[in-house]
Amino acid sequence: MSRDGGPLPPELEREIFEMAAGLHATMRYPLLFVARRVQLWIEPLLYHTLQFTQKTKYPPLNLKPPVFFAQYTRRLVMYDAHPDESQQILTLCSHATGLALGDVPVRPDFYDSLFSRDNISHLACFSGALRCPANTDAMSAALAARPLLSVLTHFEAFDRVLDATLVTFLSRLPALTHLAVNDWETGAWPARKRLLAECPRLHVLVLLDSEVSAAKAYEERVPPDIRDVRFVITWYREWAEGVLEGYSYWDAADAFVARKRRHEIEDDRFFANRADRV
Repeated sequence: MSRDGGPLPPELEREIFEMAAGLHATMRYPLLFVARRVQLWIEPLLYHTLQFTQKTKYPPLNLKPPVFFAQYTRRLVMYDAHPDESQQILTLCSHATGLALGDVPVRPDFYDSLFSRDNISHLACFSGALRCPANTDAMSAALAARPLLSVLTHFEAFDRVLDATLVTFLSRLPALTHLAVNDWETGAWPARKRLLAECPRLHVLVLLDSEVSAAKAYEERVPPDIRDVRFVITWYREWAEGVLEGYSYWDAADAFVARKRRHEIEDDRFFANRADRV
């Protein structure tokens, strides 16, 4: 209601409801029942991020026209998804810009579609997804130039070990500015040093752990010859966080690097406390 008792302008009313749904995800379903017009505004937000696993029911893909997913879905998370569904999901959600793969799909047609995409900016997966048998040029310069990887800016490698082939391949990605790794092996420092040296376009190289205490403790193990301002250690709250919207370890790392460049943080400190939303 406006001050004089009349209804709010429709565009303002819509903005208020969409803002409420965006800030409070748990409110989205209740808001669907406020009014038909509100349902039309809010329902697309429910499909903005889709998660697919064999243990959970798939969203009703056949209950919406194909154009609906192309128009509204922007983040895809797939773990142990049924092979027959993977290709359909990727095709329907043609405008998704974030993709997390918890396993390595085996359908060649899935990879044909994936590597032809030129709008995915955030990708999280095992390197096996880039080495699959369908890719005859796996880990090559030719593969790095494919549409998918030529526009990729944020990448998280789930691998526990970064081998030399993967490091070389990552250094070839032309648009990569943000890289996160999960390699906690003691002998991984040479690979990390290579990444920092051979990827001058990188804004941040993030070393991730699932536990706050482990990430903080690892800071003391950084060798003295690594003082690159772009190197950050922090933790993640959920495994697909790197491709989801909202505050993430990417934001924590960017803020940490910015403070370090302003000399607000000592050169030998690398742990980004995610409670510090500066």
